[in-house]
Amino acid sequence: MNTLHDDVLSFSRKFGCAIGTTPAVPDAATVALRCKLIAEGFEELSEAMASGDLVQIAKEASDLKYVTEGMLIAYGIDSR
Repeated sequence: MNTLHDDVLSFSRKFGCAIGTTPAVPDAATVALRCKLIAEGFEELSEAMASGDLVQIAKEASDLKYVTEGMLIAYGIDSR
């Protein structure tokens, strides 16, 4: 069974996303993209939490986990 890390790593490879091989801060464009995606995900989760819709909360929290895992991969940080 694949882990979240495995799934996001596979996605990153398939779509040409940055993948760090050792822990390091990636290029500015990757940092900006990751900041944007995490901020958007956090905003969507905050809105879902404010609405009290558990289904939407679960979806947005899962999306934020996925995006955050992508950031760790881009930075070469193994979260397993």
